[in-house]
Amino acid sequence: MNFKKIATLSLCVCMSLSLASCGSKSDNKKDTKKKVTKGEIVLADYNSVKAYSKEAEVTDDTVQTTIDKLLDNYSTTKDVTEGKVKRGDKISIDYIGKIDGVAFDGGTAQDQEITLGYSGYIDGFDDGLEGKKIGETVDLNLQFPDDYQKEELKGKKCVFTVTIKKKIDKEVPKLDDKFVQDKFKKYYGVSTVKELKEFMKNKLRTTQISNAIWKDYVDKCEAKSYDSKEMDKTVKEMQTYYESVYQSQYQVDLDTYLKAMNLEKKAWINNLKDEAKKELKENMIVEEIAKKEKLMNDDIYKKVGLMYCQSYQVESVEDLISKFGKEKVDYVIKYTVVTEWLANKVEIVKGERPTEAPSETGSNKSTEATTEAKKSKKSKKKDATEEVTEAITEKKSEKETESETEKSAEKDSESETESK
Repeated sequence: MNFKKIATLSLCVCMSLSLASCGSKSDNKKDTKKKVTKGEIVLADYNSVKAYSKEAEVTDDTVQTTIDKLLDNYSTTKDVTEGKVKRGDKISIDYIGKIDGVAFDGGTAQDQEITLGYSGYIDGFDDGLEGKKIGETVDLNLQFPDDYQKEELKGKKCVFTVTIKKKIDKEVPKLDDKFVQDKFKKYYGVSTVKELKEFMKNKLRTTQISNAIWKDYVDKCEAKSYDSKEMDKTVKEMQTYYESVYQSQYQVDLDTYLKAMNLEKKAWINNLKDEAKKELKENMIVEEIAKKEKLMNDDIYKKVGLMYCQSYQVESVEDLISKFGKEKVDYVIKYTVVTEWLANKVEIVKGERPTEAPSETGSNKSTEATTEAKKSKKSKKKDATEEVTEAITEKKSEKETESETEKSAEKDSESETESK
């Protein structure tokens, strides 16, 4: 499951093949109902969705930004041991923090790499290092904020003794025809800078369209049934995934997390089942379109797979399979082929997509819990336990400020969910 979640957001999704000419030319004017391994699906008419011209626009700046990110994967670093450091420099430092001359827990580090100006350390730390020489040792007289997370450090004056050991410069390779041929011909079939830019522009355009239309198309399809074994398997995978996130991000088990978030486990499981249905429905649609339109063959599989190899810096599709498993790799490749085939098939309408009105339904607490689990990036000034505490406090505050009508509606909604 993780490979799908990551890969479908990765750069190589926008680098799949142009598949407009592949498969059947049928317009699918009639619904198609077939039994597939994960359940029973009715495909919607391909013409039932459309893209807008704004969604198909790709600027030269966007292409260049994408290529710059691609080149960054091939960058190298060089240690600089002379000169002064400035904001934005990546530097390596040793430091020790003391209060009243005594080192405190968590205040010492060696070979710590930070980007000056963006370290996330307490106010004054980065500013005190700007303009200093590499190799210099500096005493920074600072003060912890009054709302610092560790009680024993709140508002305390301290001295950080910091040694700037080196600056770490990044060297990005020059983009020329030779570099393109050496690094990208195997994966993208391009040999010149011009070909690479054209390739990227086409793939970015296709990806923007597929991202814009895919959810709409999935919503228009109808899942008649779900295979019970596949449903149980998917729910179990999701539960394992979220439990691992709660443990790694908040250092708590599932029961503790649900209790802290004021959630019933039954409602949480029901939400996982809803998520599983969405995932299985999407899987069935991908499988059915690929089969109906005869989109897959060995050459297509290998070419799309190689694009993912480039993104994950492995040599072959076999390496991808070893890393993520054949089932996941097969699905992601097929998903890419199908969504881009559909993107190249739909009508492009002039203008912008109408803005959807925001939902007026109350927030679903179990959905919030699973959404919360997906947030893996944390502030360096906060530890994981405090983030949970803040989330709990925020939800309690929201609950206290709700109107009586909203409270009643929420209770009715929760009761209805639990009764299903």
